[in-house]
Amino acid sequence: MKKIKGDKEKASYSIGVNCAMYLARDMSIGAIIKDLDVNVMLEGIKDSLLQNEPKITHEEMHEAITKFREKANKAAAKASEAKEKEGRKFLEDNAKKDGVKVLESGLQYIVTADGEGESPKIDDNVVVHYRGTLIDGTEFDSSYSRGEPTTFKPNQVIPGWTEALMMMKPGSEWKVFLPPEIAYGERGAPPSIGPNETLVFDIKLEAIK
Repeated sequence: MKKIKGDKEKASYSIGVNCAMYLARDMSIGAIIKDLDVNVMLEGIKDSLLQNEPKITHEEMHEAITKFREKANKAAAKASEAKEKEGRKFLEDNAKKDGVKVLESGLQYIVTADGEGESPKIDDNVVVHYRGTLIDGTEFDSSYSRGEPTTFKPNQVIPGWTEALMMMKPGSEWKVFLPPEIAYGERGAPPSIGPNETLVFDIKLEAIK
């Protein structure tokens, strides 16, 4: 593998990475991005940047992108439906486990450590350590990995988090399970969280400011 060195190479490489991340965030494209021919795509980028004559007409480009987008949308819809079904089955099974409490919103949680004091209000600043995973255990975010807790208000996060935090007390540790309706829903949070994903969080409420 070529070593990236010097400001020019590092900037060029970084722009390439950012372009790929932009594509991955588009879940309809991300669902079948592996179907793209990367070498040909890079050739198109090169021709465009250097203002070379396009190798196909604009009409052909439009038709090709339209067909690809239609295929991508179908793949994304199929993947979303599968995730929703998988998550629903996971929550149904999880609700039967000892210690799991289920709320009307669909939020499920287990208290792993009790806290003391008052629960936060909607506009309080809370200091929280957390780890978030998909139901297969894939970690997508963690304050523990960053080495410090995060501070925010309960009204600044997804509905499932808001609901859980406003029942917790300083020192509490909960494991929460969120259906997509109270997490990131049909849109997801690309590129880490797809549409209709059920999420699992380990949350520790360190303090209320």
